[in-house]
Amino acid sequence: MTEARKFITYLDAMTPPSRIQPMKWSREEIYAELERLRQHPKKDPRAGTIVSLYNPSTGNLLGTTPSILAGFQWIEPGEHGQAHKHTFAGIYYVVRGRGYTIVDGKKIEWKEGDVLALPPWSFHENVNADPAEPAILLGVFDLPLMMGLRILLEEEFKGGYQPVVEVVP
Repeated sequence: MTEARKFITYLDAMTPPSRIQPMKWSREEIYAELERLRQHPKKDPRAGTIVSLYNPSTGNLLGTTPSILAGFQWIEPGEHGQAHKHTFAGIYYVVRGRGYTIVDGKKIEWKEGDVLALPPWSFHENVNADPAEPAILLGVFDLPLMMGLRILLEEEFKGGYQPVVEVVP
């Protein structure tokens, strides 16, 4: 069934969308949700356990704001996520733990307090290098912006894991 066509006037198009509502998530809520999700089998071998901070006032953009999605990634001890790429860029803040991320074959080590920027459309995979302690990353991504622009794409790395061709100090 085809959707009916609709016309709008210039003034209709200039009507601003409803205001985004402020939101707060407590540390306790975030950790409780991460723990709850860890008890379920992982559905995505790329990312470990992720809880995204969704603000319902962003609607179908599924963001924390209309252009940004923030979330926490829990990476189990020794876990190595599979490589993938997407059109949205990202920034990781290492809340806890140590490990490394391979970005287009470049191994970048990180530890608590470090910040890592991921360019869009770059293969990447996160690894928790600690065999005993989990790692927690705070990720901030422009995913809702890519969704809104209708240019959200993702691709898996064939074979799952990239070879390391360079170590970045």
